[in-house]
Amino acid sequence: MEAAPSYTRQPDSGTGNPWPIRVALLLLWAVFLTALTVGGLVAYASTLYADRILPGVSVGGVDVGGLTVAEAEAVLTAHYASASGVAYTLRADGQTWTYSAADLGLNIEAGEAVAQAMQAGRTDSGFIGNLTSQALTYLNGQAVAPRLTYDQSKALAVLQSLAGEVNQAGASGGLTISGFDVVATPAQTARTLDVSASLARLDYALTNSAAGTDIPLVIREQPAAIQNLDEAALLAQTVLSAPLTLIAD
Repeated sequence: MEAAPSYTRQPDSGTGNPWPIRVALLLLWAVFLTALTVGGLVAYASTLYADRILPGVSVGGVDVGGLTVAEAEAVLTAHYASASGVAYTLRADGQTWTYSAADLGLNIEAGEAVAQAMQAGRTDSGFIGNLTSQALTYLNGQAVAPRLTYDQSKALAVLQSLAGEVNQAGASGGLTISGFDVVATPAQTARTLDVSASLARLDYALTNSAAGTDIPLVIREQPAAIQNLDEAALLAQTVLSAPLTLIAD
């Protein structure tokens, strides 16, 4: 009887467990598909918002995303109209005058802010760089700060106009004799609006929101040279009231 043949199992010469490689390929494929999807969406949005401000962009806290330039300017103009209309009260010698911020030269550059908002998220760094910048704007948003302008010449014109109302010429006191009566004319103190000092206060109030809207103007006073003539008038009155005695040598 012949012996049965024997077989020896040879070890596999493969590379081992193939799943780590498969998982890695699946992850790479998922990343590729995600990037492709995001890129496609951003590219579509870029075309969709070609003539509009990108979503997520705001100006001074006002959302202007998705608006055209004209629409954004209208929204900002209406929003900041209240800021330009803030009333400032100027005070001097018990008198008050009220002016709006716009009257005093304060203005918000809405057009300039909208132009900056339109460029937000858009770069010149190529297609990929531009898509990346837009994607970050969609995700994180971007804020544009509006610029305030101050035309000092308007505030100066207001103060120069008020000076005509406030300024008061001074006059020295005097004595007036009418018959046997003596009348003392009181002195009048000169009062002048200090335009330069008052303008400095306006500058500070208009460019610092914490300064408040009540602004006392600066008044300079110049006392008259001759004052307090009441005693002199009384003495003159006494002299004139006394009997007049003439003595001839």
